[in-house]
Amino acid sequence: MAFTFGATKNAKDTDMDFEPLQPGTYEFQIENVTLVPFSGSDKVKPCNKLHIQLRTDLDGAHSRKVWDDIFLDATHNYSMNRLAKIVQSCGISLSDTAGEKEIADSLIGELCNAEVIIHEYNGKKSNRISKYIVPKTEEQPKAPATSGIDISSDDLPF
Repeated sequence: MAFTFGATKNAKDTDMDFEPLQPGTYEFQIENVTLVPFSGSDKVKPCNKLHIQLRTDLDGAHSRKVWDDIFLDATHNYSMNRLAKIVQSCGISLSDTAGEKEIADSLIGELCNAEVIIHEYNGKKSNRISKYIVPKTEEQPKAPATSGIDISSDDLPF
């Protein structure tokens, strides 16, 4: 018995040129997060990385995707700060002992805001996440300043 399938093309063979999103701040839903080993570079030592797939719905009918990588190297401050920002942007609170897999799983399906820029490499333009936007928390009302005068209840007329 033989099965015949339609011709398939490798993604590299198809010409899928999409215009990148205009630079700006967008709301994204995190569609997928995979934990991938990273072999290291001159800037980051070998570690795991989170490969994040984000989707934004522009007008309800058209969605666009942007990918981001966050390296999980505890000695690399930029990476750890970026990880903290995406977690805060999603409004997730994780324990200090949360593992890499737990962090990855907790991000899937969450909404976050991110600033997108256009990156050009070898003549091809693509989007990059510049930074994750952490929502501002409501400021707590400040207690009135005291004048430094000690008043006891015996000094009050009532």
